[in-house]
Amino acid sequence: MTYPNRNLDRRTFLNAAGACLVLPSLESLGQSSTLKATAFPTRFLAFYFPNGVYPTAWQSEMTPNGLKLGGVLAPLASFSEYAVTLSGMNHPFGGHLGQITAFLTGIELEMNSDGVLYSGTSLDQIIAQKIGADTYLPSIQFGMEPPSQGAFGNRPRSYGNSISWSSPTSKIEPQISPQMAFDQVFYGQSKEGRRKAARQKRLIDAVWSEAKSLQRQVSQYDRVKLEQYYDSIRDMEARLEKTIKPSEKSWRPESIPEIVRPQISGIPNSHTEHMRMLMDILVLALQTDSTRVATFVLGHAISRIVFDFADPSIKRHHHDLSHHANNPDKIAGYNIVSTWFAEQMAYLLKKMQSIPEGDGTLLDHSLVLYGSGMKDGNIHDPENVPMALFGSANGKIRTNQHIQCPEGSVLSNLHLTILHAFGIEAPHFNEITSKTINGLLA
Repeated sequence: MTYPNRNLDRRTFLNAAGACLVLPSLESLGQSSTLKATAFPTRFLAFYFPNGVYPTAWQSEMTPNGLKLGGVLAPLASFSEYAVTLSGMNHPFGGHLGQITAFLTGIELEMNSDGVLYSGTSLDQIIAQKIGADTYLPSIQFGMEPPSQGAFGNRPRSYGNSISWSSPTSKIEPQISPQMAFDQVFYGQSKEGRRKAARQKRLIDAVWSEAKSLQRQVSQYDRVKLEQYYDSIRDMEARLEKTIKPSEKSWRPESIPEIVRPQISGIPNSHTEHMRMLMDILVLALQTDSTRVATFVLGHAISRIVFDFADPSIKRHHHDLSHHANNPDKIAGYNIVSTWFAEQMAYLLKKMQSIPEGDGTLLDHSLVLYGSGMKDGNIHDPENVPMALFGSANGKIRTNQHIQCPEGSVLSNLHLTILHAFGIEAPHFNEITSKTINGLLA
């Protein structure tokens, strides 16, 4: 990999304080290691698709031969052996923004008395705090669409593009550019990236004292914004330190595939190519053990994408199709879009399944959450939200089954169960529920 010389001055740094300056070392990954894996790491991935599904189109049932996936899940039918579908879980939050921000937090986006928007720390970030220290990046976040403009009441639409929250007041912006996503994962692991990290570390040290002095001079609202800023600096500082002084890894993959930077700058014209390029980078990040935690927002909560590339008959954007009002043409288009999402997931799972790790595969050693924050988009239905899992998380999850959850179950019951699968024996999830899902853990 070669990169142009990019000088980072102080003004650029301050203007981009929330951006990722990810930067520890590909050549170390490529070295032969005396470390032999006695166990393969467990990965967690969460994929969110917007606008729900037409209720009868999300089909899964148990048969004498095991789990059968149909309807808009038909593209994933060959992965039934690896799958768990769950029904009966509710996600009782307000509309698109409430349901996406709470997807991994269980807490609806709200504004407090100081005018600060908050949700909660998300499932992926809680897991990353547990298992992320041994990898270059504790977690990565990818997405397909930038933040939207405008608002619903006092909630900005810009909050509809992410499911990851590092703290109750800090949403993590997903990366949508394939080249920048690649650089986020791999540039800092190069020799050039390591040298640049040392320069940036000196710059951060200079910025710290000046930034901290502001806190005594601003309002309560601005103090929260500064805390978010400080969090981003602390995160960058930790990543830079890891880059400059990479620690010995407890596990390394036996082989490293060829790592090629995407040649397309910006966003590809093809929506399918865009998504698959990001999926390829995500899988490569897992395969090289650059991270073990990832989220991917497959579309903005109020997506305006017209999926005519999936079928020329589609003339309306996805959000409009989801408000189908029982119109047969809209329902047909709605189902085409939902099927297209499942096709992209099948592409991802096939890649993960094709990567051997010991007697299993990358998919065997992962847990992939796939779902939406609502059921029927026509009424923003919060009941019985569509949810599926793929992979056994290194044998921690019982796959090839459908689980009907008890009445009154909420999505955070699944969040807590997943924490337990990753060895995090929390008594509750974000103080929402102490209940787990029976029959899911092996």
